[in-house]
Amino acid sequence: MYRIHNLLGKSDYIYISILFILSFSINWIYAKNGVFPIDSFYHYDPGYRIINGELPIKDYWVTTGIFVDFLEALFFYMFGAKWFSHILHASILNGLIAVLVYFLFVKLNLKKIFSFTFALLFGVLAYTSSGTPFVDHHATFLLLAGTIFLVLGIKTNFLSYWFLSPWFFGLSFLCKQVPSSYMIIVSSIILLSYFIIERNKKALYCLISSSILFLFFISLVIFYLDIGFKDFYVQYILYPPSIGEGRLGNFKITFTGFFNHYKFIIIPLLFIILFKIKNFKKDIFQNLLILSFVVCLIFHQILTKNQIYIYFIIPILFGLLEREIYLSKFELKKYISVFSLICLLLITLKYHYRFNEDRKFHELENTNFDYAIPADNLDKKLSGLLWINPFFQGKPIEEISIIKKGITKLNREEDEIMLLTHYLFLDSITKRNLNSPNRSFTTDGASMPSKENKYFNYYKNYFVNKIKNKNIKKVYYFKHENIPQITLTDHLSSDCYDKSEDDIFFVFSIKCSK
Repeated sequence: MYRIHNLLGKSDYIYISILFILSFSINWIYAKNGVFPIDSFYHYDPGYRIINGELPIKDYWVTTGIFVDFLEALFFYMFGAKWFSHILHASILNGLIAVLVYFLFVKLNLKKIFSFTFALLFGVLAYTSSGTPFVDHHATFLLLAGTIFLVLGIKTNFLSYWFLSPWFFGLSFLCKQVPSSYMIIVSSIILLSYFIIERNKKALYCLISSSILFLFFISLVIFYLDIGFKDFYVQYILYPPSIGEGRLGNFKITFTGFFNHYKFIIIPLLFIILFKIKNFKKDIFQNLLILSFVVCLIFHQILTKNQIYIYFIIPILFGLLEREIYLSKFELKKYISVFSLICLLLITLKYHYRFNEDRKFHELENTNFDYAIPADNLDKKLSGLLWINPFFQGKPIEEISIIKKGITKLNREEDEIMLLTHYLFLDSITKRNLNSPNRSFTTDGASMPSKENKYFNYYKNYFVNKIKNKNIKKVYYFKHENIPQITLTDHLSSDCYDKSEDDIFFVFSIKCSK
């Protein structure tokens, strides 16, 4: 069993410090380039609303991201509700997870300079693809942390690793239900086999007690915040799987498409298996956990059909491949190692330009950043952001002008209002509560149940009660956003509203709530 003071050597702290600074900095630098409002600010207003007494589930409908909202609130509480705090949140996480990857490689006996290199390349591809706090990234990196602690728990039998793992798995689930659910199920099967074979009772008791403690803590928090357990159960446990039912039914994949997207993950993985084929039983449970993590992420990525963000796996796999090369008896292993590292550098550059430079994850790859303008033209709280939105048909200054005019009109309203918008930062820069019923307003089922969904009536009651309890008199839509108005009209009787418009908004005047 390792003693705590033996976990790292003196030189490790130098590597860790440099690694954290560089990983933090690269995310900080690229986060400022452009916005895809619904994703770039997905947790911005929720974080602001929490520090002002509104809570997810209770005050706005959620399908994912509860823990990310609370983390965002913590950063806003400490540093203010502004762009600086927003990207500080993501940049710190990028630095921390890169450090944890370095720690993994060091504990797997990879040379420190190689551990540093692979962890740094990981940091280049990790959170930077988004730059801003986003639910998939938080969920995945917390899941990665939990997996790393399990691997190290098996390797070292250090009980602290066993204790930490369920907390990171659980927090990953509270960020997003998948891929955490996949990995929880698969790793449970692997660990069951491990405990049957190894009879490691101390680790088993530690894992079980930690899991129970986590569930107790979360239940206590829900109770303390007066969030209804039924609402939590419906919104966060029952409803999200119903979104994926249609996607799973239409699940189709071709070998060519699969290989083209994931070839740089598949190839090093195959080489790792090839190197291990003679002694696969050695470290078998560690190998199975790492393999399961990769497979779960690929499956999740294919099923969600979102922008691919999991290329950060590549440096991890190349790092594990380097370990196998180092342990091998090949006479030319030094040359193989150099060739492998050169390949990884070229691959990292490829995805760096695609996702960091071109901001592909936020749909900005065809955007001319020369037209971007400082977002403090909109509000000083957004200082540091260069505003350009790929979905606005016009110049950035025109979009900002529309938003500013809209804010002025909203601030002049004397009645209680509701704004349905993709600009998920307006609550924090207007002078009034915008009473948004959701975090976002897409109609694909990801934001709220569609009419075909079995939880539609549950959400409809939730929406109507929001209108009634907040005494909402007017509901606003920015005209240029083209948000489908069924986000309102599907949930209120047609005799309960009158529709009008001006140069900026569509306005629904509420006469009743039913």
